[in-house]
Amino acid sequence: MTTSPRKIDARTKEIAVEQPEQELEARTSQPPGSVYAQHRLISPTTLDQSELQAATHATLKAHATSDEAKALVAKLAAMVEDHGISAGSRQNRRKGTAGKLEYATGAFLANLLRPFGAEEPEPNGWVCRSMHAKSFSGAAVSHRTFAQLVEGLSELALIERVAGHRVSSERDDIGKYAARFRATPALLRLCIEHGVEPRATLDHFEFEYDLPKHPIELRARKVGSFYSDTKPVGRSMEFERTPQVEAMEAPLRELNE
Repeated sequence: MTTSPRKIDARTKEIAVEQPEQELEARTSQPPGSVYAQHRLISPTTLDQSELQAATHATLKAHATSDEAKALVAKLAAMVEDHGISAGSRQNRRKGTAGKLEYATGAFLANLLRPFGAEEPEPNGWVCRSMHAKSFSGAAVSHRTFAQLVEGLSELALIERVAGHRVSSERDDIGKYAARFRATPALLRLCIEHGVEPRATLDHFEFEYDLPKHPIELRARKVGSFYSDTKPVGRSMEFERTPQVEAMEAPLRELNE
């Protein structure tokens, strides 16, 4: 079921910038010092709401596989680390946790580039990810690491960011969007310069999936969580796994594997 875009709450303190072109060529051809290098946050009221609603979920579960992508991820992680130290947000360089930042960088970069893949007929560069700490419980990337990564990439003008916001000013409407992110032309150019073509994302990154033991579940009805759109909602309920259910699950397991 699809829903029409709802009115966005205009009460925002974020900075507004012009809406960029969606075509990859147009986004990678922006000159240095363009609008992207001047702002970190974008007001949702200045953007096409259908594009924000169509944002894909940033799972933060991926890693670089090609030599080019591994080198790019290492460079980006180092850039974020160096910027944090020069900006004063960090006192010392990471030691035991350096690998966590590099993994988070690779996973997020894969999510940012995937919308531009050749398999996407109409690229929409926006991805979404809740910044609420609860949504990172048990995740491969911690809330603290991701928050620092987002801050660094934003201040380096490598990503555009729309903070989480209400979708309506109506008091009884509690719907909200998670934060949105999109690669800037500077980041796309950096990828191309390092041999990581956004249209060939799947040639450079492998996405990781948690395969369920039982693909078919029965769950109680429950209002969805605003903090995650990947976890099943509702309490899991026991039911008899008949031969018919097993027969339905077998091809699903094969597809997952």
